Amino acid sequence: MPVVIVVVVLAVAVAVFVLVRRSGGGEATGSPVTERDMFRPRVPYREFHVAEGSALVYFDVPLPPGEVDDVLAQLLVREAVEVLRDKQSHDLPLDDVDNVRAFGTRDGEDVEAGSISLEAPGALPDIDHIEVIPHYSSVPFDPLTHLADADHGPPASGAAPAPGDAGQAALPPIGDELSISGRLDSGLRAQGLDPATMSAGDMALGLMRLAGYTVAPAKIDNTYVAATPGSRTFVQIVPHEVGGYPELDEQQMKEFQVGLASAGADRGILVTEKFGPYMIYDAERRNPKCKFITRERLQDFVDSFAMS
Repeated sequence: MPVVIVVVVLAVAVAVFVLVRRSGGGEATGSPVTERDMFRPRVPYREFHVAEGSALVYFDVPLPPGEVDDVLAQLLVREAVEVLRDKQSHDLPLDDVDNVRAFGTRDGEDVEAGSISLEAPGALPDIDHIEVIPHYSSVPFDPLTHLADADHGPPASGAAPAPGDAGQAALPPIGDELSISGRLDSGLRAQGLDPATMSAGDMALGLMRLAGYTVAPAKIDNTYVAATPGSRTFVQIVPHEVGGYPELDEQQMKEFQVGLASAGADRGILVTEKFGPYMIYDAERRNPKCKFITRERLQDFVDSFAMS
């Protein structure tokens, strides 16, 4: 009799486990759509309203000068449709809507980025995800691993202004010095980042989100953990403060190395607009798990994502 009870209990447990796995909405089966929904960055939506059959959806997305890139336009139109789909799921009447228009911002004003006409009023289409960077689940390429394996060599001598320079704190925006492909530019803008004015930290976190990393704040200010199902990367952002010397100092390097050691991550990267001293090269040779993405290395960081 006890054996029968044990068998019944095990059968019930297995049944419950299967039901729970099935209720995960595709997570157990590895559905690519569910994964992309989990990891893709969301466009910063501000407001919407309906006027004369048009659904007008406004996003806090900085548009580039001139004509809007096709990738960015498609991203915003798709997100606008999803905003309306969410409204429909909450019983908002949209039966008279026959087209959807998506807006971004330029010079403080709302500017239309793209639109789509509906086949029938109120019938929202299913639009495929726009892949700015191939998702890690579909290609065996990890930009951060590629970056960690790269040998940048020591920083160029004389890159940072000499102590006492009057203009030593006046570093130009990193956007003035970087070459960012159209697709990456669109992906960053879709997260509300303007490549012309963004910080190195915002850019780094934005690119990681585009590549499918989940990025979550860690315990200390300006530290994060970027994760995929197969890796965890400790990320520390060191901003350049106005009036400060524009070269990474030894104390900031030590704080990063201590944070990496306590994070239990597979690797760590420090990202900064500051220039890198020669000592970062020695630190990387002693600990290959850490990488310093200083100003003169930011282009390599961008390129590691473009290569995917």
